Amino acid sequence: MVIFSKAKSARPSEAFMFEGCKKGEESKLKSFINDFEGTLHTRLVKTETGINAKLKENSKVFELNSFLNLRVEKEKDWRFVSSKVTAQKERLIIIQKGENLSINCDHCTHTGTKNIKLEIRNPIESRYKYSWVQTDLAAKTEALLPTRAIPVNNQALTPRDFERKVIYHTRPEQFFTQPEQLIFYKVNKPKSKGEAIKFQDLTPVNLVQMGQPATVILKNKGLRLETTAIPGQSGRLGQQIRLKNPRTKKTIIGKVVHFNKVEVEL
Repeated sequence: MVIFSKAKSARPSEAFMFEGCKKGEESKLKSFINDFEGTLHTRLVKTETGINAKLKENSKVFELNSFLNLRVEKEKDWRFVSSKVTAQKERLIIIQKGENLSINCDHCTHTGTKNIKLEIRNPIESRYKYSWVQTDLAAKTEALLPTRAIPVNNQALTPRDFERKVIYHTRPEQFFTQPEQLIFYKVNKPKSKGEAIKFQDLTPVNLVQMGQPATVILKNKGLRLETTAIPGQSGRLGQQIRLKNPRTKKTIIGKVVHFNKVEVEL
């Protein structure tokens, strides 16, 4: 078995010896192996490359993320991402025939950065070695990604400039996931196309402006009435603000619920 890490730019073909190849065949075989994941056997190599290469035995080739996701028990909607072998020079993990592999992840019951120990043992020769892998255990979540670059300005966001996608992240609670509420916010830093929006990237815009008439929705035990009042302050979504009834001159307190709309519970 050969396990390679994309983070190390490792080439699985480095784990194989090539003998008796005709001109150009070795290069073609290496290219095929470097792009391959799964079980390598003679018939497959012939089918995919057209080369009559004979493997002494079948070999399994795994990218490190794929291998960990296959072999380590975790929650259904969790996934290992950004995995890399931490040894400075180790590019490939090779398990020979007759060797046993065990995997130890002490804290894989919650998401975050993990250090996983791979132990390779040869029980007949009483030999063993360790490889350490650093990886992120991420949870599946939905996120909103801009379909274009979003600059910093005072304009509220437009839902049509975003798309909803499934991503994996160690802290899924960071992401803003309500497209219908984007209109109530602006970004506080530039966002690139495809860069998921987090709560910390957003600043609420004022939906109600001081001194500009706003619709007031009066609610009381199922009854709903509408009137107009003058805000004594500007307000963001969910903020409690003071308003003055222009007819009675009384001050009321309400919660901002939309552009120029305030809700008052009586």
